[in-house]
Amino acid sequence: MAKPAHPTTSGQPTGEAAFSKLKKEIAERNETAHKAARKLRDVTDRRKAAERRARDLL
Repeated sequence: MAKPAHPTTSGQPTGEAAFSKLKKEIAERNETAHKAARKLRDVTDRRKAAERRARDLL
């Protein structure tokens, strides 16, 4: 099998390395979005719980 003309440092062809980098960037963005959504849900849940407590005291 012929060696790639311009191998990357890990021995992967350039296209594979670029694709791996892209997948990693997407995964990082997804993780950031997931964390932000979880934070927002926590705030919403705490607010709803406080409203329920206040309503139950009436």
